[in-house]
Amino acid sequence: MDSEGKVSGPGDKAGDVGTVATTTAEGAGIGAIAARTPKGAGIGEGIGAAVGLAAILLTRGPEAELPRGSTMDVVLERQLVLDGSQIQFTTLGQFQPVVQPPVRRPERERPY
Repeated sequence: MDSEGKVSGPGDKAGDVGTVATTTAEGAGIGAIAARTPKGAGIGEGIGAAVGLAAILLTRGPEAELPRGSTMDVVLERQLVLDGSQIQFTTLGQFQPVVQPPVRRPERERPY
């Protein structure tokens, strides 16, 4: 966990910078070849940088690890309601399926 108590995994900032640099250079090269002008290279460079940033933002990083025995604090943003009738102390240690109440969907207004 980090200093704010959030779970975090290892980052790869050097790899991210390399991804952006590579796609930027490739975009500039493609733009220069296609337009044969510095303006084309600049446009290609901008598109390459945007593609590199999108690739970084849209891909997941490495998984965070939470070793056995770690402690966690959980903050619930909604009320948690426990149904005492679902607790069974007669079969301790055996699997008991949890019966959940049906999900009530909000009623939609019907156009007439």
